[in-house]
Amino acid sequence: MIEDAYTSLYHWRFAGTQVNRQRGEWLIARVLTVTGNANTALHHAQRCLDLTQAHRHEMQDFDLAFAYEGMARALALNGKIDEAKHFWAQARAAGNQIADAEDKKIFDEDFAGGEWYGVR
Repeated sequence: MIEDAYTSLYHWRFAGTQVNRQRGEWLIARVLTVTGNANTALHHAQRCLDLTQAHRHEMQDFDLAFAYEGMARALALNGKIDEAKHFWAQARAAGNQIADAEDKKIFDEDFAGGEWYGVR
């Protein structure tokens, strides 16, 4: 699973856009968070957020929500609960702003599931 996530990002670095890179960084952060690799998960979550902010005009509304969600989970895994709660709230607010009903449903289901490492 980890290797597949890195391979996906490697591919998108050559064939994709900044949006693809952002989503690849999110995927790696998520996989590493799920597998308990705290420091590296946080590194990739930060890269995802940085790309989101630097290329905001290219992103979809759900990209921002997922970037915040990724930071919240990775911070929580690292025991940085106060910071994680801040990003959890930002993710929830951004998720509430997702315009497309199907995209919002996907985000909401993802946000409601998985481990939050003491944030919720």
